[in-house]
Amino acid sequence: MAITVECSNCGRRYNVDDSIAGRTVKCRQCGNLIPVPKDSSESLDPDVDLNALSALAESPMSDEQAATHRMPRVESKAGSEMKVEGDEEPHMFGRQNFRFTFPMARQVDQYLPMILAVIGIFIAGYVIVDEDTSNRGWMVVLRFLVIFLSYTFVACPLALVGLRKASKAMRYQLPKKPKWRTFTVFMPALMLGVLFWYIGQSLLGLILGVVSGLILAAFLIWLLFRLQPHEIITSGIYGAVGFLSGAIIAGGILFVINLLTLQVFTSMKKTYVLPGSPLGELFAWGPTIAPPEVTQPKKSPTTKKIETAALPENPTPTPPAPTDQNPSTPTPATTSVPSPTTEIVAPTPPTPPPAPPSPVTHVEAVASPLVQEAKVVEAPGAFQGVLQPAINSPAFAITKLTPDGVSHVELWSSADWTKKGTFTPAVNSNDHYVISPSGDLLARIARFPGLSVQFYSFSAGSVVKTIELTQPAASAQPDLLAMATEDRLLVRWTRGEQNSIEVIDIASNKRKGVDMANFDPSPRGWAVSPFENGRWFAVPTNIGGPQVLLYDLNGVRAPRKLAISSLDPSQYRTPTGLAFSAAEKRLAVLIENGGNGLLLDWDMQQNYRLMHTLQFPNGPVAGRANQVESVSSFEWIPGMEAYLMYGQSIFDAITGKHIGDLGVPNVHSARFTDETNGEHVVLTCQPPGVPLQLMDVKLNVETIKSELEAARKKP
Repeated sequence: MAITVECSNCGRRYNVDDSIAGRTVKCRQCGNLIPVPKDSSESLDPDVDLNALSALAESPMSDEQAATHRMPRVESKAGSEMKVEGDEEPHMFGRQNFRFTFPMARQVDQYLPMILAVIGIFIAGYVIVDEDTSNRGWMVVLRFLVIFLSYTFVACPLALVGLRKASKAMRYQLPKKPKWRTFTVFMPALMLGVLFWYIGQSLLGLILGVVSGLILAAFLIWLLFRLQPHEIITSGIYGAVGFLSGAIIAGGILFVINLLTLQVFTSMKKTYVLPGSPLGELFAWGPTIAPPEVTQPKKSPTTKKIETAALPENPTPTPPAPTDQNPSTPTPATTSVPSPTTEIVAPTPPTPPPAPPSPVTHVEAVASPLVQEAKVVEAPGAFQGVLQPAINSPAFAITKLTPDGVSHVELWSSADWTKKGTFTPAVNSNDHYVISPSGDLLARIARFPGLSVQFYSFSAGSVVKTIELTQPAASAQPDLLAMATEDRLLVRWTRGEQNSIEVIDIASNKRKGVDMANFDPSPRGWAVSPFENGRWFAVPTNIGGPQVLLYDLNGVRAPRKLAISSLDPSQYRTPTGLAFSAAEKRLAVLIENGGNGLLLDWDMQQNYRLMHTLQFPNGPVAGRANQVESVSSFEWIPGMEAYLMYGQSIFDAITGKHIGDLGVPNVHSARFTDETNGEHVVLTCQPPGVPLQLMDVKLNVETIKSELEAARKKP
C-alpha cells in the first residue's frame, strides 16, 4: 500500500511504500527531508530507532555513513526514483547542494534567473538601439546578435568551466541546471559592459562595465549556486577568469572577422557603403565619405577658323595668376585670343590700396543700466577682421594691412590692451588662421612643399612646429576649424556634403578621426566645451530628427544624441547659436524660424538632462536685424544663469525673459574675457559709415543679477 507525501520546500509529491511509514525520506528535487506519516493500521518495526531518525532529519549523513547505511528505493508519483534518507550512494566529491532555507528561498531560486535574463537582454538591446548612429536597422540587429551570441556560446561556457573547477577545488556539488544558472548570473557583466561601452564610448568603459558586472555576479553565484561563505571568493574568481577568457577569445575572433571584412570592402573600394563596422562601434573601419563621383569624359571642342579681321587690333592680354602658396580660392580662368602680330606682355601688378584711415567717428556713449562702463578701443587702429579663440579668453588677434598692402596678423590682449606680437606671411595670401586659447599659437594651412599645418608662436617670433596633413580622399579639402586647447587642433575635411573632423594632438602628433554629418562651419554651427580640456564638440543636425550630436574628442567615434523632441522636423533650421557654459557644464542651442525662437539647454553633469525649453513667440531679440548672420547669436554670461544674445540683449536662461539691452549697434561678435566672471565682454561692432571697431564693455553685474531675481519672481 502506498503513502502519498509532499515536500514542504518545493511541493513535489511522491508515493512511498507503507513499509517505511514513520521514517524520513529525502526529496530528489531539492534535497529537503520529508517525514513519512505512520500508517495506523500497522505497527512500527520495533527495530526502528525513532531517536536516530530524528537526528537524521536534523543532520544529513556523512559520506561514509551514506555509503554503509542503505534502505530500499521508493518510487515517486511521476515514476522517478527518490531516495529514502539513509539510502544515499557515495558522492563523487564534496558536500551535496541544498537550497537555502531563508524565507521565499524557493521563489528566489525559481524566478530570479528568469528576471535576470529578461532585464539583462532588454537593457543591452535598448542601449544598442538607442545609441546607434549608423541609421541602418540591420546593422543594429547584427551588432546585438554578435554580442548576444558571443556571450551565450563563448563567454558563458568558459565561465561554467571555471565554476566546475571551483566546485571540485572546494568540494561541493553544483545545483541542477548549471548552464542556465551560469547564463543568468553573468548577465550583469553583459548588461553593464554594453551600457558603459556605449555611454562611455571607449574600451575603458567596456572594461569598467564588465568588471562591475563581475562583482555583482559574485553575489549571484553565492545565491543561485547555494555556496557557503568560504566558497564565494574562490568560486567568483574561477568564474570571472573563465568569463573574461571567453570575452577575450570572442573579441579576438570578431577582430579577425572585422579585419577580413574591411579588407574585402577596401579591395572593392566600397568602405563608404557602411558608416562603421557592422560588428560594433569599437572596431576600426574605413572612411565613410561619399563614393567617388563619376566624371563624364568631355568631348573635344570643335576647332573653328577664326578670322583675323574679327580680332581687335590691341587685344587685352590675360594677367597671369598670382603665385600663392595657399591656392584654396581658385582663380577663374579667362580665355584670350591674341593677335598674330601682337605680343602679349604681362601687365604691371596693380598698386595695392593704401590702408584705410583710422576711424574718426565712434560709437556714441552707451546709456544702459546694465552697463557700468563702455569705451571704444583705439589702440589697434584700423583692421579688417578679428580672430578669437574657441573659448572665452582675453587673447584675440586682428588682421591688418600695412601701408604697402601686405596682410599680417597682430596678437592683442584685452587685459591691458597691448600688442603681444605680429605675424607677417612670406607671401601675401588670403590664409585662414586660428589661434589657441592663450593666443600664443597661430595655425594656418601651408601647401608647399606639401600639405601641412604650420604653428607660429608669437612669443618665440617664429614657426615652432609643422604637422603634415594626409588627405582621407583625393578630393577632400582641409579647413582649420579651431584650437580647442593649447595642444588640440581641429581640422575639418570636406568632400561634397560629407564632413569629418580630424583631432590632432600637437605635442605627440597623434590623430583621431571623427566622421559626422554636414554642419555649418561658421561660429554659430558648432561649439567646443571650455571644460574637461576641450573634450566635447557639439553639432546640431536634422538627420534622424532634430537633435544635437555631442562628440567626444578623446577618441570616441559614435556621438551622444540630444534629441529636440519639441521641434517639428519640417520646421528645423540651422541654429543661430550654440554655446557651452563652463562652470555649470551646460550646453544650449537656439533655433529661429519666422520670427519665433526655441532655446533648449542640457545639464551635462546630470546625465545630459534637458533643463529648460524656452519659446520666444515674438522673436527672441529686437537687435537681430543688426547682427551678422555668420556669427553665433548668443553666449552664456559666465557666473550667472543668463545669455548675451547677438552681443546686445540679456535674457534669463531659466524663464526666457528679456532683462535689457547693452545699447551697442551692429554687433559683429562678442567674447567674454573670463570663463568664470562675466564682467568684461569685448564686442566688435560697425556703426553705419564707420569701419570695424572694438569695444570694451564692463557689465553692471549686480544690476543684472537683481534684474534676474526680479524677473523670476514675476508670474
